[in-house]
Amino acid sequence: MSKKASQLLIGVLTFVLMLTAGVASSQTVFADDDTADATTTTTTDNSASDTTTTTTKKTTKYDKLYKVAKQQLGKRYSYGSTGPSSFDCSGLTKYVYKKAVKKTLPRTAAAQYAKYKHVSGANLKKGDLIFFNYGSGIAHVGIYVGNGQMIDAQNNGVKKESFHASWWHPYVSGYARVSNMQKAAK
Repeated sequence: MSKKASQLLIGVLTFVLMLTAGVASSQTVFADDDTADATTTTTTDNSASDTTTTTTKKTTKYDKLYKVAKQQLGKRYSYGSTGPSSFDCSGLTKYVYKKAVKKTLPRTAAAQYAKYKHVSGANLKKGDLIFFNYGSGIAHVGIYVGNGQMIDAQNNGVKKESFHASWWHPYVSGYARVSNMQKAAK
């Protein structure tokens, strides 16, 4: 059973139980994992007590960034391209940051590496940039999306893959933090 179906079933069963217990009103709104605020509000009116419960999950900058990056998966690679139908690596990072959080990144991977605060691999956070050097300077960049994965534009198009893979990991040159992506989005 999917997560949405489970949520719906739980919501219906809860509503039925609450109706039989004397609930005056109940409203539940579910949001997708990648969307904005998820709010649940329940009001109970029994002769013994009144209960109100509210739960809110705010969207972070990273949530928006990941949503935009995911929408680019499968698009083709084209050297020098900045989107929206094709990308090179730094064109993708520039496009995603601008569209998701209105942050303008420099055009090349090397310029992005030079501009932002470097962090260690141990301090890597979702939304950080991962840079690669094949021997002649910074030549590739991807966006860290958690669990050892990155989204990047490469010869095979825009992909989500492990940067620990044997064809990537030996060339990791560093990491940089563009912004605190855990802050609530505006």
